[in-house]
Amino acid sequence: MANKNNNKGFSLVELLVVVVIMGIAVSIVTGSFISMYNARSKKATETLDAVIAQAKVDAMSGRDCRAVLEYSDGSDGNDEGYYALLLMRTDQDGDGVLDTSTEYKRESLGNDRLSFTVNGNDEYNIAEDSLYISFNGTTGAVRSAKYGTTNVLGGSVLTITVSSTATHVITLYKDTGEHLIDV
Repeated sequence: MANKNNNKGFSLVELLVVVVIMGIAVSIVTGSFISMYNARSKKATETLDAVIAQAKVDAMSGRDCRAVLEYSDGSDGNDEGYYALLLMRTDQDGDGVLDTSTEYKRESLGNDRLSFTVNGNDEYNIAEDSLYISFNGTTGAVRSAKYGTTNVLGGSVLTITVSSTATHVITLYKDTGEHLIDV
């Protein structure tokens, strides 16, 4: 009589092959997400640096301009997230005093997956108040850097750190207004 082998399960080798294939697939997907978040953080840093550069150029062109890093919760009609703005102060009432800030450029930096610190200080939470940077119109040096009303330009260097899964730093030198990105 023939003895019929009626195995209906998986062998250990088949099971190991499936587990290895699933592990490879998960690592590929995870790597893709990390690359996407790194690219998002890098783009936000480059955009913020471009707004800072434009503020310096505008100041040296005779405009009283500030670069602003702010967070919107969506209540102002903008999408929720971080923004880099250029504000220009103008004399609206003609009394010779610059009294009104007009927004003339707004760049989205991303959503709540980004975080920003100033000079490595976590107390300066951009989601709670804005960072304002202005430049001297004749030399291009940093005239002021304020978090709300607090002066954050204590030394000769201002660092703005942009973080998500990757960390990028903008270093702004007070005396020259030069700014470098570490991406």
